[in-house]
Amino acid sequence: MALFNEAESVAEPANEAAEEETIVPARRRGKRKPLPVDLPWIEVIHELPEHELTCTCGCREHPIGEEVS
Repeated sequence: MALFNEAESVAEPANEAAEEETIVPARRRGKRKPLPVDLPWIEVIHELPEHELTCTCGCREHPIGEEVS
């Protein structure tokens, strides 16, 4: 078995501390500038017809979320 281990015996031991030390670049997060105050606001409300607001069991459905963009 010593025949196949000659490369390991001749090679210099690697500096393990140098291998473990890696430099990770800092992640830059872009920041969005605030919107101008003079932009018009448009509010859109989607209302469902009465027959779609009633569940199959007879209960009245209610809104579960809101999306603002």
